[in-house]
Amino acid sequence: MRYLILIHSVEAGWAALQGGEQQKWMQAYMDYVTGLRERDKFVASGQLHLSNEAKQISVVNGKRTVVDGPFADTKEQVGGFFVVEAADEAEAIELAAACPGAQHGRIELRQLRQR
Repeated sequence: MRYLILIHSVEAGWAALQGGEQQKWMQAYMDYVTGLRERDKFVASGQLHLSNEAKQISVVNGKRTVVDGPFADTKEQVGGFFVVEAADEAEAIELAAACPGAQHGRIELRQLRQR
């Protein structure tokens, strides 16, 4: 089964990191990916641009509306994601908890529908 790991964090927190802290976190993510690959659990990942660069698009009665982000009145935004292969929900939770994003934000875990 495939699961989506969404990383929710405070965008301003990254810019506020001092010294080698950004590099420390980048290394933690690279180590996480290495571990997923070694266990044959890695499917895909990506880092997103900041939420102020996002667009929200809707079409109602044939009329398209585009709204500039950010959209949610919340402290945290989705900053990146992983898609992992897990045998079951328990393993997916274990993989999500090991994500470095769980240490500086929240992780949302969603099972992908099979086609």
